[in-house]
Amino acid sequence: MEAGKQEPGKWVNTTTEVRTIDPGGHPLLLKNVPAERNTTTGAVRVNPEDVARAEIEQLAGRHGIEGRHLPLLLMLYAKPGPFKEGSVETKYKLNKMLFYQWKKLEASGLGESYPKDDFRSARAGPVPIHLKDDLRALDKAGLATVQWSDHPGASTHVELTAAGLEAAKRLWDDVPEIYREATTSVKEELFPLTPTTIKRKVHEEFPELRRVYLEIDAE
Repeated sequence: MEAGKQEPGKWVNTTTEVRTIDPGGHPLLLKNVPAERNTTTGAVRVNPEDVARAEIEQLAGRHGIEGRHLPLLLMLYAKPGPFKEGSVETKYKLNKMLFYQWKKLEASGLGESYPKDDFRSARAGPVPIHLKDDLRALDKAGLATVQWSDHPGASTHVELTAAGLEAAKRLWDDVPEIYREATTSVKEELFPLTPTTIKRKVHEEFPELRRVYLEIDAE
């Protein structure tokens, strides 16, 4: 190594604070944002997606909900064209709506910038891993009523309560417009479709996520 030159050092994981502004132009101090620190220079760098995600999670916390519940509440709240807002009549549709919400945001470069659920391949397409737990949490909090299917082939119906509609509206008004646009677009497209039509759509557009694709999970 030449005299006077420093080795670049290693980048190690850390957290940091980031000052930014929310969509309304108000200053925000984001704490515990994932970052990397250079062991030689002390420089700290952050990923813009981590900053955006921390902002959304802080927004959710400000409204008293977990970050992962935010995209779910937005999807339930969105008005699908001429149909009534605040509900989805089958969990199968909700599974796919949340998946397409993520993929639409991903196409805009924001796929990892909000606290989404993880998805796994299932017999009729991708399924959010924690959706049942999240629906139970919303039900317990009085934000939604869930009519669970009681036998194979029956539907699980989810509807926001009055308190849930109020909470979701506050979130809807506060999130960046691109989240509202993606959510509305997906719900308007999928809400009127039958589970069979949605299954074919997912199969054609995301064949790599197909596991069996022989049955409709109508729940």
